[in-house]
Amino acid sequence: MFLEFPAPLSAGGFRTVTQNETSITLRWDKVDDILNYTLVLDGKEINVTASADIEVNQTISNLTSGTKYNFQLFTVFEYVRSRSTEVNHNAVTEEFKSVEQNETSITLQWNNLNKIFNYTLAFNEKEITVPASEEPLLTQTIFSPRNAEELESVGQNETSITLQWRKVDAILNYTLVLNESMINVSASEGLDKVKYAISDLTSGTKYNFSLLTVFENVKSTGVNYFADTVPSTVDSVNVTERSVTNITLMWQRMKNDWDYRLEINGENETILQSRTMDEVSHSIPNLEPGTEYPFRVITLFSGLSSIAYEGFTVTGIDCANGIWHVTTSSIQGTVRGLFSSADASNTSTTINGSTGNSIVSFSGLYPGATYKVTLQYEKNDTTFEQCRHTVTIVPPYLSARCEYSAAGYSMSIIWNKPEGVWTSVEVNVTGKTPKKLENGEQSLDISGFLPARKYEVSIASVSGDVRSYEPFVFSCLTDPRDDWCRVKLATPNPNGNSDYINASYMPGYNSSKDYIATQGPLPTTVNDFWRMIWEQRVRGIVMVTNCTEGGRTKCEQYWPADSKPVPHGELIVTLRSEQQEPDWTLREFRRNNSEEHTVKHFHFTAWPDHGVPQGTEVLIQFRGLVRRHIERDGAGAPTVVHCSAGVGRTGTIMALDVLLQQLEKERAVGINGFVHKMRLSRPHMSQYVFLHHCIMDCLQPHENTEENIYENTEENIYENEDMIYANATALREFRQQKN
Repeated sequence: MFLEFPAPLSAGGFRTVTQNETSITLRWDKVDDILNYTLVLDGKEINVTASADIEVNQTISNLTSGTKYNFQLFTVFEYVRSRSTEVNHNAVTEEFKSVEQNETSITLQWNNLNKIFNYTLAFNEKEITVPASEEPLLTQTIFSPRNAEELESVGQNETSITLQWRKVDAILNYTLVLNESMINVSASEGLDKVKYAISDLTSGTKYNFSLLTVFENVKSTGVNYFADTVPSTVDSVNVTERSVTNITLMWQRMKNDWDYRLEINGENETILQSRTMDEVSHSIPNLEPGTEYPFRVITLFSGLSSIAYEGFTVTGIDCANGIWHVTTSSIQGTVRGLFSSADASNTSTTINGSTGNSIVSFSGLYPGATYKVTLQYEKNDTTFEQCRHTVTIVPPYLSARCEYSAAGYSMSIIWNKPEGVWTSVEVNVTGKTPKKLENGEQSLDISGFLPARKYEVSIASVSGDVRSYEPFVFSCLTDPRDDWCRVKLATPNPNGNSDYINASYMPGYNSSKDYIATQGPLPTTVNDFWRMIWEQRVRGIVMVTNCTEGGRTKCEQYWPADSKPVPHGELIVTLRSEQQEPDWTLREFRRNNSEEHTVKHFHFTAWPDHGVPQGTEVLIQFRGLVRRHIERDGAGAPTVVHCSAGVGRTGTIMALDVLLQQLEKERAVGINGFVHKMRLSRPHMSQYVFLHHCIMDCLQPHENTEENIYENTEENIYENEDMIYANATALREFRQQKN
């Protein structure tokens, strides 16, 4: 059985869409969803398969130019074709070219296409009709006027160029072409040359001009000419670096193809061509210090030069190499280089100096102060800072005095505080390492001296690195007194200092030598300490310090740690017993030399350094132990009392013992008088206020008695305490605390 299909519809919209000399592109509308079509050209079939688009495109190549073609299009469905659709098309001509030309004419030639009878030439906005002939090649000659001669630039600036040329015959009309813009120029009659200025141009730019002669709407072939505008002057030149021998100039680069010429001081011309940065920077080395240098910067482009940018600058001054003279109130400097003004300033004030002939001077300055000296150079409303230099004024002259302490083993140096500034004080004492104290200190305590000696002291103020002109020099005596109060060692020694120990006889209630107040033994004085105990036949030692307090060593442990004997020089010391209580420790030592000797050791352990015990009761009880020993075993020999320095606590326990004896036997106490008496033998004795507290607590049981127990008064202590005590204020404070 055979099936027959009806013929498909013919494609619609069959047309030409593009063409050139050798190809034609055809397009038609797709029929329903049919994808197969056949193009027939000169009996040759071309099968075309459509895509999913609604239109079908097909390009036929390798055609002959200037030829008429007939195309037939068939729709194909299941081997059945539609009726044909036809389209006719002519290909464009080829080989349109110039075959001859001169200054006044151009001959054009092209192929004569089949059955085409007329052609149109469009030239300089004018159309020329050319009839066809039987010839296969057609030619046409077009005549134009001559080009102008002697075209040149006769003037230019940053925004304009003036061109000039010789007229062509009597032709008055010309066209200048610049950047696709045409400028019509009309010449003046009677002149051989034409001059024309083109304005609104960009500076420093190369322009290509084309000049055409125009006659009867026909233009010459044209002559080209290149001309440049003048580059711009730089907007500003900045001095970015200025030292003693070097300056650096910088300005903005306006165009990459511009160069610059830099002139310094009328010479040293330098062409700068670097084009890698937006800024041009150039350093000029090896200049003279403090010297003015004029400079010019000229922009260069294609042989043209801008107007010069002119300026000046000044090299700096090396102030540090100047000659500076400084006193306690003035500065004078000799400095090489240009400067016209100067000032000296510190944190509080600024002083203008006088200048002239390389000399600058300031007066009325503050001793020891540090000033920042600044030199400037002014010209044309411009100020150049030439240099800064820090100068310290000589600090003020100090005066000082000394006071000995610790029975001559220590010395206090005290100095005044004059008007001025100093950062430190240098103190030199014979045989001691120099000391340097920061500003604010007005005294220095130095230990390790020998009593009854003369030491030379020098003191100088320092401000920064500047010292006062001359130090203040004076002599200081350490414990110059050599009468009854100083304890002397008896055993001779070759060094000549063997008789000295830091110990003083102290008055008691019964005699002027009831006690010996001494410094707590040092590692180097332990042997001397035991030597003194032996020579003075001492039976009792009262110790009112701990060996270590607050992490600091206050006294060397001068007794054995156990029962093993310990030698000290020619003496041998043995610990016989030790009894520890909460607030004190009792020990007994045996000394052996040519004879045996027993010493009681009363060690009060509850007295803090730079303070007082928590209460007075334990100290009063401790004093009772000591007193009973003295009355039983120690009569006829002094009792040694020491703390660390042998003054504060030492004086307090001795004064308490004497005053309580006085209170018991006389029913009166004279605290002020006895403390004064102790201090005549050894300065700074006793903690005065705490001593009052102790006496007050001892007096409490006697407050209501009518007996006169105070010297110089018959009234109650609280009513007349100002007459009895030198420190009545302290007593009032104590009473308020107890209440």
